[in-house]
Amino acid sequence: MAVLFTQPGEWLQEIDADLSHGQVDPMIVRLAVQFKPTSFLQLLHVHVIGTYLSRGHVVILDHYCGQALCGRVEKTEEGDQANKLVERLTKLLQDKGMEVRSGMYQANGESLPVTCLKGP
Repeated sequence: MAVLFTQPGEWLQEIDADLSHGQVDPMIVRLAVQFKPTSFLQLLHVHVIGTYLSRGHVVILDHYCGQALCGRVEKTEEGDQANKLVERLTKLLQDKGMEVRSGMYQANGESLPVTCLKGP
């Protein structure tokens, strides 16, 4: 089973609640920028994905940052926004004593559809 959040603030509140009850195990959060295909072949949806494990569940942040042209994501406002969010989340999570790694945990052995991932 997975619990899904789309807003970083709500996801961080969930981490705080789980940390206060000692329910995050291991103390690892995985963060990545994910690019998902759109119905237009030249565009990609840009998302920040965060995952951690709590009580045997995967807790997921899937935050939409916008669309970008394939091959030019790094040079777009959306790509920059996604990278800045990953940097901000990394700092906040490390301040909570968590280890931040790239990639993502999978729910029930199934991954989210991925075109490519870029970690912190």
